[in-house]
Amino acid sequence: MTMAMDVEGAAAPVAAAGDGPMLAGPRLVASVRAMLGSGEAGILPQLSRYTVVSVFALGLDFLLFLVLTHAGLAKAAIAGVIGYSTGLVLHFFLSARYVFNIANAGKSQGRLFAEFVASGCVGLLITWAVIGVATDLAHLPPVIGKAGAVVASFATVFVLRRTVVFSAVKRSA
Repeated sequence: MTMAMDVEGAAAPVAAAGDGPMLAGPRLVASVRAMLGSGEAGILPQLSRYTVVSVFALGLDFLLFLVLTHAGLAKAAIAGVIGYSTGLVLHFFLSARYVFNIANAGKSQGRLFAEFVASGCVGLLITWAVIGVATDLAHLPPVIGKAGAVVASFATVFVLRRTVVFSAVKRSA
């Protein structure tokens, strides 16, 4: 067994070849529990709240998508963009209120909204691309394309919002 520096600068044991399995140290266990735990900042409770908020935003998004495509008012990819954009605004207000601790982020409301929109634009591009490929290239029904876009966009955007948008601003010492 050898020693190495961990991310916080403390010495941590590192298994050498042939040392056999190594049990996780108490600091690692505490870190994992804090991240996944039952506290408000844990990823699982936050992901649960984010999912509920997303269902409301997605409901608005899908409603607009269906109305626009079934009424022939927009092509599927454009209807997806319109629905996604409208859901994005609703999602920001619900996320800021129920999902993330905006006070801990240390950012102005304007900056949070700008970063939220930027992360949403990533989701918007994913939505556009997935629906476009599914409908125009694969000739799948628009709803199938939209469903695939929802999954890809949800995962990507949650990670961005948790780790960038609503994370605390690092202050220099």
